Amino acid sequence: MSLRGLLLGACALGLLAAGCGDDPLGPSLEAVLPAQGAPGASVDLVGERFEGAPRGAAFGGLDAVVLEWQARRARVLVPALAPGLTTVVVMVDGRVSTPRSFTVLGSVRLDGGAH
Repeated sequence: MSLRGLLLGACALGLLAAGCGDDPLGPSLEAVLPAQGAPGASVDLVGERFEGAPRGAAFGGLDAVVLEWQARRARVLVPALAPGLTTVVVMVDGRVSTPRSFTVLGSVRLDGGAH
């Protein structure tokens, strides 16, 4: 896990306050579509203030592979996680969004398709 992944995971778990969520200048993650998927599936992260660099997303503290990034939407791949409920956050320019819930399904997708 990368240092960025650790930061994102700590924010998602509420272990850090500074730089995590509710930042009026930071990214705002409004929805994860679909709200469930298997590792390897592509999902859309929808929100605001996704401009800036560095940028990324994490599920349960694990970095997601970014397929596409725009000002209000990012398409990413669900990382290899155990099935169950986890959180998703977006990081832009050192600021982390408030986490959103996501359910990891049991089967693995290798083609990047949504489940």
